[in-house]
Formats: sequence, C-alpha cells, structure tokens
Amino acid sequence: LLPAALALAAEWWEKRPYTEWNSKEVRRMMDDSPWGKVHTVTIMNPTATGTPSFQTIGSGDLEREKQNLFHLHFLTARPIRQAIARQMQLGGDTRTDSAMLKRFIGQVDEKNIIVLMTLSAVPEGSSSLNAYQAAIMRLSTPVLSTNTFLATKTGKRVYLTRFETPGPDGLGAKYYFPRLMEDGKPFVEVDDREVRFETTVSMIESGNFSATPGTFEESERTDRIWMQFDLRKMVFEGKLEESPPAPVQT
Repeated sequence: LLPAALALAAEWWEKRPYTEWNSKEVRRMMDDSPWGKVHTVTIMNPTATGTPSFQTIGSGDLEREKQNLFHLHFLTARPIRQAIARQMQLGGDTRTDSAMLKRFIGQVDEKNIIVLMTLSAVPEGSSSLNAYQAAIMRLSTPVLSTNTFLATKTGKRVYLTRFETPGPDGLGAKYYFPRLMEDGKPFVEVDDREVRFETTVSMIESGNFSATPGTFEESERTDRIWMQFDLRKMVFEGKLEESPPAPVQT
C-alpha cells in the first residue's frame, strides 16, 4: 500500500513529465509553486484620488488602480527550468530542439542561487509598468549589493553578488547569491524552514502637476519587492533544489 499512498500524495508536477504540462500548469509552476511566486504592487491612479496627473490626462490610462506584478522564480530550481522549457515548446519557440532543452534543464550552477524577476501588469499596458521596466534596466550590482539578499528563518543571510538586466534570452532580470556561507556550509537546508528574497526597485513618477500653474514635476518612488518560500516544500525528487550539488562519486 505504501507506493500507492506515495503516488496519491505526489504533487501534480511529479505525476507527469514536464512535456505533458499544459499552459495553465506552466503558469502555475512559475507563479504559484514552491519555487515561483508573485509580489504585487498596487498604484492608485492620481485622477482617482483627486490629484491631477500629466501622465494620465488624455492618455487613456484611466483605471482606478494598477497592479504591477513582479514574478519571482528560482532559475536554479529544476522545476522552474522545466516550466520555461515547456513554455517555449507551447509557444512554438524555434529554440525547442530537444537536445538544447535537455541541456538547459540539466544545467547546474555549483556556486550560485539565481532568482529571476519578470514583470507584468493588470490592466495590460499600464504606464506604471513601463516605468518599472525602465527602472529595472537602470539597476546594477553596486546599486543592489547592500539592499538585496536572501535570508532564512533561522537567521542566515547572504547578499547579492551579481545582477544582470533582462537580456536576449528573454528570461528576465537575474539576481545571483552564493550557495555557500563564508564557513563553507550550505546557505539553505530544509531545517532552515523558509528563505526570503528581498530587494528594492525605484522608479521615476513623472507628470504630477506642481504648485506652479501649467508645470509638472517628477518624484521618485521606491518599492520593496519581497517573497517568502517554504524550504520544506522546495524538495523535488527527494532533493532540496537550492542546496549545493552532491559531490560526484568516483
């Protein structure tokens, strides 16, 4: 009875190979799984709060509120790479050669934990999304190195070592963190219970009318982007995906 019980307890992503996932399951893996979640920043339209805005007047961007979605995924987790590969297949991407996808899914980064960030908005095409995307492109490793980190429930913390803006691969912005602590021990283990990603994004809000008639001014807005992940659920095929790779047996 034990194998049958384990089969019933298995999560949906363990019951079928990734090549059989549908588009809804791919999105669920990316946005609502142990390795992928969404942080939402809601911005009220100034015209809805009584504050005139150059940016919104006459622009057609008249929604009362705009939800800016920061999609956060652990690229170094194999289920996320499987979801990306399947997304490419479903979308008819020309890079869906089976050998290439197999290499992509099987790649191992022995030194880094990599968090991906992509953006979307509700409603689509909101002006604030363009401002956030521009802000992401202005970021750099020195700017982020003191305010971007991973932290565990047990008090361990590692800071960003490298940042890459979105590139031609279409995967999004990449945040790199060390897999090992300074003493050589793994940064995350199942017993750490939880890992939290945290960073900040500052964008320029332009177009708010100033006190001087006929003029408008710019202001900077900084948002804290964060998400907590349950390490006890980040186990795939018996292995914590963000732990260091096992030594090769010789």
